[in-house]
Amino acid sequence: MNSNQRFEPKPATTQENLISRREQALSKRLSIAFVDHSYRDIAYLTEYNAETVRRYLQGKSRVPADFVTQLCLKYPWINLNSVLGIQSTGTNSPFQGVSTKQLFEELGQRINLIEENTVSTVLLTCGPPNPE
Repeated sequence: MNSNQRFEPKPATTQENLISRREQALSKRLSIAFVDHSYRDIAYLTEYNAETVRRYLQGKSRVPADFVTQLCLKYPWINLNSVLGIQSTGTNSPFQGVSTKQLFEELGQRINLIEENTVSTVLLTCGPPNPE
């Protein structure tokens, strides 16, 4: 650097600049989906801090997958595909029109069935445990 050039520091990187456009779009879609809900209401149901919810919905912080999961569990009317920005392919999916709540309930039932079958298989194969 010669004496005629001035040293100008780069501007500090803000948290907003660190969040990708895709993440910003997710925040925007979430804020649109929950426009009629207060940060405090969402925080109460999702067990997140209201200030954290505000930062997520305003695009100031990255939205973690757990937060989106909590939203889907607590607000079963939410259209997960539209919130995540997934476009419909026009094909008929067996899950089309099924709420997130129904999907989680079905998944829970299937997991219980698998666990019951596993226990039954162990009992049939090994026999009941011997009391000592």
